[in-house]
Amino acid sequence: KLQVSANDTLSTVYTRLLELWGLQGLPIRLQLLSDGAMLDDCQAVQSFPSTELQIIKIKLTEVTMLSPALNGICKCVAPGVADSNGKVFFAPDGTGQVISVDLETKAVKLLGTRIE
Repeated sequence: KLQVSANDTLSTVYTRLLELWGLQGLPIRLQLLSDGAMLDDCQAVQSFPSTELQIIKIKLTEVTMLSPALNGICKCVAPGVADSNGKVFFAPDGTGQVISVDLETKAVKLLGTRIE
């Protein structure tokens, strides 16, 4: 059970919840709602509209832009297929060629003959 005081801020509550659940240090963000409204991180517990809280757990993901940029709106038509060498291949759509992504080097290449 989580113990908080009326003057604790939402940031303090988040920290205690992550510790309580053993999730500290993981790429996770919590968002609390009180009476259906999102709470501000600086908001004190005493100012919550209700003591009935909902918790949203958000898993954070690293997004990296890979080069080179590819022309076209739709680049591929299906999820990628991974091989045993750490590469992922995507069926072409707007690019006209197979897209290869090397997960280790983060290199993007167009493979094969261009299809119109």
